Amino acid sequence: MVFGHHVTGREPMIRDGRIFGLDTGACHGWNLTALCVPGFTVHSVKAHGDHWSTIKRQWQLPVLKTKPWHDSTWPELAHAIERFSSTSDPAAHRWLEALQEWAAGLESTFPTLVATAHRVASELTPNELCQHPAAKVLFQARNGRLDQTSLARQCPTPRRTIDLAAELGLVLNELPD
Repeated sequence: MVFGHHVTGREPMIRDGRIFGLDTGACHGWNLTALCVPGFTVHSVKAHGDHWSTIKRQWQLPVLKTKPWHDSTWPELAHAIERFSSTSDPAAHRWLEALQEWAAGLESTFPTLVATAHRVASELTPNELCQHPAAKVLFQARNGRLDQTSLARQCPTPRRTIDLAAELGLVLNELPD
C-alpha cells in the first residue's frame, strides 16, 4: 500500500516493506519522495522552499475574515482566536487582535444590556412588553430575574448580543473589516 496526503515526517514511513507513506512534507520545505516500482526503491530530494507558509500568509487573513465569528459561542471564539494567533502574518495577527477586542467589547456591554432591559421593562405597559422583540429578556427584568449570568445564557454568541442590543435600542460595534 502506498499513500500520500498525510505528512509522515521528513522521512518516508515504510512498514514491513509493504506500506509506504510517501508524503514527506515537500510543501513545508522538507522532502519530495517517490517510490520506484517494481524494485520498490525510495528516492527523496530536498524541496526548494516552504510553499505552504507562502500560501498561508497570502490567504490566511481573507479566510479568517470569512469565518462565521458572529455565530460562534464565546468559548469557541476565544479558542479560535488563541488557535490562530500564532500566525506569522502581521496583518492577520492585527486583525485577530481587533477581533479579540471586538468580542471583549461586546461581552463588556452585558451590564449595560441588563440595566437597559430593566429600564425598558419598567417603562412599558404589559401589552407593550408582550409585543416587544426582546419580550423574554424584558419579562425576566421586570420579574427581577435578569442579571449578567442569565443574560449570558441568552446571549451565547456575538450575533445574539448585537441583536438583543438592537431590540433594546442600543447599537454595538460590528466586526472589524
